[in-house]
Amino acid sequence: AYQKPRSVLISVKSALKDVLAFANERGIDIAGAGIATQRSSFLLFDAAGDPLTDLISWRDVSGVKTLPSLKKFEKFIRKTTGLPLTPYYSAVKLGCYLPAFKKEMLFGTVNTFLIYNLTGGAVFATDPGNAQRTLLYDVERHAFSEELMSIFGVPGNVRFPVLKDTVDEYGDISIGKNRFPITASSGDQQAAFIASSGWDTGRGLIN
Repeated sequence: AYQKPRSVLISVKSALKDVLAFANERGIDIAGAGIATQRSSFLLFDAAGDPLTDLISWRDVSGVKTLPSLKKFEKFIRKTTGLPLTPYYSAVKLGCYLPAFKKEMLFGTVNTFLIYNLTGGAVFATDPGNAQRTLLYDVERHAFSEELMSIFGVPGNVRFPVLKDTVDEYGDISIGKNRFPITASSGDQQAAFIASSGWDTGRGLIN
């Protein structure tokens, strides 16, 4: 249920280097990169991009002990987020992993951490699909909800990412002499749909 964030970042950089080597050998220009990640895992990191926690997987259910105190807010949570109250999502278990860190902490799903580090800290952002799975995103207002943060006891020194569209400007990646933009951020399921069949109107994908 846990991963080392640095290991994930290293593996992504390694994959990018392999792609660049392949492209450079064949004279292919890289127009941009898209990031697709598992949406319901999260971590906290500092302004330098260094992790303050492990990457907490969606499989972690430590937040189950907080559910009884949240039951009275269940209807509001469902109406605001479109999601059920369950320990699957990060807001329910965030309090279980808050480090003893008095300075500002940055909250992110996997994509946010990767974008932040790949752009050298220039971009701290996420997309609506990833934001929604935190159980802190108001789907009607298209914004992180202060009411939900209060309900879940999120402290004031936890900073949340800027919201961008799925296809948007997410900053530039520099690897060696290569520099190219991140042009999209999405969840793994949505990306799989687009890669498999999602370009054609009327087609669907069943996993």
